[in-house]
Amino acid sequence: MTVDPKKTPKTIETRTRPAAQKGKKQYGIYKLGRDKFTVNMTRPGAAEADRPKDFATKDTTNVVFVFERVTGR
Repeated sequence: MTVDPKKTPKTIETRTRPAAQKGKKQYGIYKLGRDKFTVNMTRPGAAEADRPKDFATKDTTNVVFVFERVTGR
């Protein structure tokens, strides 16, 4: 995984490991809040030019992940 927090929006890249997609890159953007980490990623093998520009996914094959910190346990 590679991130670049200096870009706007912040960028993230990963390489997939499952057999059918092994080695294919996924390009995305992310934002980090106090208790929330949000990522919008392309499908494996997409071109870098297809990197999302925002967090909308309508009419795309992109996926948004939202990770929230659980507190008070």
